[in-house]
Amino acid sequence: MKRIVLALLLICACISEAQTSNTRNQLEQDISTYEQLQQQRQQELENIRQSLGDLEASINARLSERDRISQDLTDLRSERQSILNNISSLEAEQAKTEADIKELEAQLESLKVRIQAMLENLYKQRSNGFATSVAKAQTFHELQVKNYYLSLLADQDVALVNELDVTVSALFSAQQQLIAQVQDLTAAEQELARNEASLEAKQQELNGIIAELESSREGQLAQRASVLLEQEKLEAELDRSRVALANEIARLEREAQEARRRAQEAVEARERQRLTEQAQQSEARIQALTLPAEPEESEFIYPVDSPQLLNRYGDLGPYITLRAPLQGAAVRAIHSGVVGEVSWLGANSGYVVSINHSSSLTTAYWNLQLPEVQPNQRIEQGEIIGYLGGGGLLPADVLRFTVRVVDGNQKAAYVDPADYLGF
Repeated sequence: MKRIVLALLLICACISEAQTSNTRNQLEQDISTYEQLQQQRQQELENIRQSLGDLEASINARLSERDRISQDLTDLRSERQSILNNISSLEAEQAKTEADIKELEAQLESLKVRIQAMLENLYKQRSNGFATSVAKAQTFHELQVKNYYLSLLADQDVALVNELDVTVSALFSAQQQLIAQVQDLTAAEQELARNEASLEAKQQELNGIIAELESSREGQLAQRASVLLEQEKLEAELDRSRVALANEIARLEREAQEARRRAQEAVEARERQRLTEQAQQSEARIQALTLPAEPEESEFIYPVDSPQLLNRYGDLGPYITLRAPLQGAAVRAIHSGVVGEVSWLGANSGYVVSINHSSSLTTAYWNLQLPEVQPNQRIEQGEIIGYLGGGGLLPADVLRFTVRVVDGNQKAAYVDPADYLGF
């Protein structure tokens, strides 16, 4: 029986080794492909610079103008959101003031009834005559009682009139406040209209510049160069994120090992308990940052609902381009993992978020508005990481998506994302 078990273990080990070898060979092949893409990109950049020649300065000026207008669009969108929030606040205040006015008007109606009753009572008192009421007193004590109640009635009347004055004053103040709020709301709506007009004008101006650049071969080359440079910037940021995450995990592992060693050496029961809790806390932090096991390709979901594949891997660079059914669509994690990098690439490309799904697999999502996640945050499959429409160059319904793998020698390479998404 033992021989059979040993034989099975040897077979499993051989199979595992073969699978590891196949995976390593595939990664090395992908790395070679990616290095060729990098060389092609550098050569393409050099060819673009030579083709532009003397026109490079003027084209770069138009690109700078395009970037400036794109940034202005981003600022105007933020300003528009702030104005909308202000309008919502003013409308809520106006509704509260109107409710206060209705309540004061109801109180005023009640006071009118009470004032009417007071006037009728005073009229009756004047008809009988105060002197007659006093003259009917037979004793000094009876005279004191009649005088007390007559004075009390007068105090109640004065209090009623004062209450009426306070209510009328509060109603007038609330009405003035409502007028001021309506004026503020009107001014905010006018400011919103001006903002939207500016936004529309800037968008048309940006569209004109992009159309002008697209209409000429030189402009197309310059924009292509801009995309290649942004790709290099993203790669550098992903490298820094991966190294920082690996260093943090290693540091936490060292802390956990030290805590466990101290717990074993402790003699006192209380000291052992304290050190054990410290080790458990460190292990919990490691678990929060440790990446899950390598997922199978069949376990991935689409990053956007019902995507349309616009460009395949290698056509424009080491990524694919997907179109969502609507603008500003939600972007979701294709699998669980830990958020690596959250970066603002400028008004042209918006935000990019990378997710480390394992120690060897990372995905990145471009053209996002302000992301919904933070670096080092654990995220589940299907969880929303942001919404499309953060960049000025890409349409608000387009997602740029990359997949990056790392082999056992810590060599990184981009691979075709379509293989993971089933395109």
